[in-house]
Amino acid sequence: MSEQNEKSLKAPEGEFQEWTEKTSESGKTFFTRDVDEKGNTTTKPADGPDHDVDSHGPSFEHEPCYWKADTEGSTSTDFANKTGITWYKLKNTIGATYQLTINTNSTYDYTFHTKPDSYGLDVYQTWTTHEVTYTTWEPTVTSVSGR
Repeated sequence: MSEQNEKSLKAPEGEFQEWTEKTSESGKTFFTRDVDEKGNTTTKPADGPDHDVDSHGPSFEHEPCYWKADTEGSTSTDFANKTGITWYKLKNTIGATYQLTINTNSTYDYTFHTKPDSYGLDVYQTWTTHEVTYTTWEPTVTSVSGR
């Protein structure tokens, strides 16, 4: 698909009241949220005596992966050790809208890179699932960065 067609895509449609609205690297609107074990949206917690919500490991850039639409699975041990991401699911929800869900054991400000764009996700807690919903004609996540 051409870059013009990619830029013409609208924001994901649906009920996103409890989601955080963000802007992708190319200027498109997308949404993120954290979800507890019951499927409820959660918010950033306060620092506690046994955890610092903003702590993370060393930064990394463009750690390669190949997550195609409608796939899910555990990540390799090497990938998990470097990024903290232990599982992913990339689902086509409707039309050109996709939802990436991850589990992680580390807190990072992640960036997920597709061929035409990049989408940020700030992870402050590891006991929830994390979701990014975006629109694209080329949904495959090719690499992940974290800081």
